[in-house]
Amino acid sequence: MNPVPELTEERRMAALKLAMRARRDRAEFKRALKRGRIAPGKAIGARAAKNMSAYDFIRSFPGIGNATATAIMQRVGISRNRRVRGLGCRQKRELLHELEWGMK
Repeated sequence: MNPVPELTEERRMAALKLAMRARRDRAEFKRALKRGRIAPGKAIGARAAKNMSAYDFIRSFPGIGNATATAIMQRVGISRNRRVRGLGCRQKRELLHELEWGMK
């Protein structure tokens, strides 16, 4: 294992600011999804979506709660701990079909 590097105070503060920015961007992205401002096809390719869990991504769409998100993941065959960036082509295609069909 590699040891954790010692960071200077400046580097530590820069890393904290970067992390806060990423969390803020992700929260804004999730709000936009919940309000229906971003279509599923565009959302799945967004940089903010890549690091989200697939479960959180699905739940971010309007009208989708815990039970529906779990059911979609089971139908599509997505593991509970999978991130959006780790979805295969088939999973993305089927997930988009489920999300777009549910929004009609």
